Amino acid sequence: MTVLTTNEMAKVISITNQKGGVGKTTVALNLAAGLAEVGKKVLLIDIDPQANLSTAFGVDLHIKENVGTLLKGQNTFEDVILQAGEGLHLIPAAYELTYIERELSGKMGRDRLLKNALNKYKKNYDYILIDCAPNKNTLVENALIFSDEFIVPILPDYFSWKGIEQILYFAQEIKEINEDIELLGILVNQFNEKVRNKLKQKVNSSLEADVNVGEKVFRTKIGICTQLAESPAHNQTIFESDPNSSGAIHYRNLTTEILERHGQSTES
Repeated sequence: MTVLTTNEMAKVISITNQKGGVGKTTVALNLAAGLAEVGKKVLLIDIDPQANLSTAFGVDLHIKENVGTLLKGQNTFEDVILQAGEGLHLIPAAYELTYIERELSGKMGRDRLLKNALNKYKKNYDYILIDCAPNKNTLVENALIFSDEFIVPILPDYFSWKGIEQILYFAQEIKEINEDIELLGILVNQFNEKVRNKLKQKVNSSLEADVNVGEKVFRTKIGICTQLAESPAHNQTIFESDPNSSGAIHYRNLTTEILERHGQSTES
């Protein structure tokens, strides 16, 4: 496999929320594709035992070389990376990741295993995106300790809104180990501006007005789009499935906004 190189160290971003069903995997999949579309070199890491991101790329979940074997020191970085598209690599999850909490129990430095395994490869990429499980465990700790930033996808509903506080509290705990980690942004997912749902509009307005997180809410909101839901079943990103769909437009806008937050542009 061709080794990618860049002039600077990658930005490592975890896609995380302790609430399930908010679209973390869809965000990781299509944001990575959006970054690759504008010429960025991207590594995706599936660290969720559900392995939905790996499934979206058609990976056999019995694969022997995976993020779990990397964490346990049984395989190297070169062993586990897969080509997932032009400028896009994947470190997949596998069924065995379900048992890794038990296997790592009592292991010294178990929350730094991902960082120790991958830190020297950050120079190979512009972005490293990590799809996290919807809970607080050793795998998520590994992701956040390795990360520079994190994105919190939420639905425009009351429980998602209230759950942000939990995530920020967890991030503060992580800061005791990784003092540089910061919230990159809160992404409102499955948003429908045409539906007059007062609660959804109120939650969205409240987020933007919140003195703690308001400035971190992305301008871009990912609308409801059938192709976004269906494309992973065909092992495709939204840009492969329907590049002119509203979903593709939203993810291009999100890509642009993230690059702007990093002082870049899609023309660089």
